[in-house]
Amino acid sequence: MKRFSILTLLVLFAAFFATAQNYSRLLMLKKSRMNGEDVRAVQVALNNLGFTEVGEADGWFGPKTEKGVKAFQKLAGFSVNGVVNKDVYDLLVKQKSGNVMQAYLNELNQINYYPKLDLSRKTYDYNGHSAEGGEICVYKSDSESLYAEMNLCGEMGKYVATLYNVSGTNFVLVCESTTYKSHMNPDPKTDSVEYKIYYYNSGLYFNIVNGQAVDNTDNIHDLVQELKSRM
Repeated sequence: MKRFSILTLLVLFAAFFATAQNYSRLLMLKKSRMNGEDVRAVQVALNNLGFTEVGEADGWFGPKTEKGVKAFQKLAGFSVNGVVNKDVYDLLVKQKSGNVMQAYLNELNQINYYPKLDLSRKTYDYNGHSAEGGEICVYKSDSESLYAEMNLCGEMGKYVATLYNVSGTNFVLVCESTTYKSHMNPDPKTDSVEYKIYYYNSGLYFNIVNGQAVDNTDNIHDLVQELKSRM
């Protein structure tokens, strides 16, 4: 009887943790904090991908976890709202993805650490096609260029394009377009923000939002070449 009870407990214990790895509910920041093994699984996955702002994986969904989720959503091409739905959970925890997305996930750990390093910065003026002009900043570790960031500002919004050098041939381009609701009056609560993420792998550009290869790469190619020329 005792042996049966121990076996039963082991089965229930294993079933509990197996269930915790499967998506079962929306996870988000609430006044009454959500907690559970699904939250802990999200926190562990975020830390493993380099989103260390989450802190300790304690199973409680607090502001730090929300911040990490938003950072992941931005780089993974999701709407940046801090809410973990099934698509976010499956990609983050279960890592259900195609070959391209899986390769991209492997790169996330690297590029997410770049801004946290003690890097030198060199700034270039940039006029480009913007009447307001802007600048390109190149961030280096010793003599190696890790990423370049273009900032263009206008009266009705701003545009930031960041090129991450993740290997000799692969790179990630993150484009962030912000439209102000009021003229020359940025407000994070009302601004409209759109992200586009492109991953260059095996000679092709992939749109991270849908995982598909991008056919018309002229504009992307020109932007990438401009940033690479500064690195």
